[in-house]
Amino acid sequence: GAFRSAGAYQVAVPTTMILYSLVMAVGVNFMPMVTTLLHRNEKELLAEGIARIYEAAFVVVLPATILMAC
Repeated sequence: GAFRSAGAYQVAVPTTMILYSLVMAVGVNFMPMVTTLLHRNEKELLAEGIARIYEAAFVVVLPATILMAC
């Protein structure tokens, strides 16, 4: 009912804000490096760095998802 929807909203909003803050923090810190690598035409190094970021994100997000599901 209505209480269940309100409860889901109370969990979803803070979780979304935390994820948004993390994405913005990473973006702000890595944007100068990305711009420099693109300017130097070092696309392979950039692709490798992005792949490592995806791997690290997966290692963090998967356990967090499992913990939230329990």
